[in-house]
Amino acid sequence: MSLLNHYCHRGRAFWSWIKLLWQRGDEDGMTILAGHLAYISLLSLVPLIAVIFALFVSVTSRPY
Repeated sequence: MSLLNHYCHRGRAFWSWIKLLWQRGDEDGMTILAGHLAYISLLSLVPLIAVIFALFVSVTSRPY
């Protein structure tokens, strides 16, 4: 029975930690910040991919 109490206590402690983490993330606006970061990252990757694609096409289209 002691082992069951141990795991029950661990489970409650873990659940409390998850609730605290969710509450702090909500208070700090972490989901909004993560959305902004993802949007800016995609905006910066699109021109980079376009330049790499243009360089690849220019290198592979030269006659040898």
